[in-house]
Amino acid sequence: MYVSFRYIPSHLHYMLTELLKNAFRATLLVAKDNNKHRPVLITVSEGSGRVAIRIRDYGGGIPLKIHPRIFDYSFTTVTHHSMDDEPLPGSTDGTLGSSSGAQPPIAGLGFGLPMTKVYAEYFGGSLNLISMEGYGCDAFIELPSIDLTKAPKIQI
Repeated sequence: MYVSFRYIPSHLHYMLTELLKNAFRATLLVAKDNNKHRPVLITVSEGSGRVAIRIRDYGGGIPLKIHPRIFDYSFTTVTHHSMDDEPLPGSTDGTLGSSSGAQPPIAGLGFGLPMTKVYAEYFGGSLNLISMEGYGCDAFIELPSIDLTKAPKIQI
């Protein structure tokens, strides 16, 4: 199925990157503990000038005790490991950042989910997370397709 809609590419890229990064991180952490790799599933649907995107992971879900804080700025579940700790697969420092140390980590700063929610809501969309602790999480983004016929005409 092919879905076509108008949106700001940089905003869409940011939101999807943040949600996928969280889903992949959770999936890798669960796989590290039980050596069972499950896929992250992405579903896209459209209707009535809107597009819905669901990202489903089986990464253990969000613990109930921290769920009220997931959209707080600077709140993170990433622990920065010491050099003696075993890193996540594909990294050397336990984060999902650069192994060379040349770039900051791409996880653990506490701005991903709050900014994703801001980006989604700013143009009339929404971000909702449904978590089943011990199982996984579904992230739902609903976005309007930008109607170019209603855009103001600007003369230059």
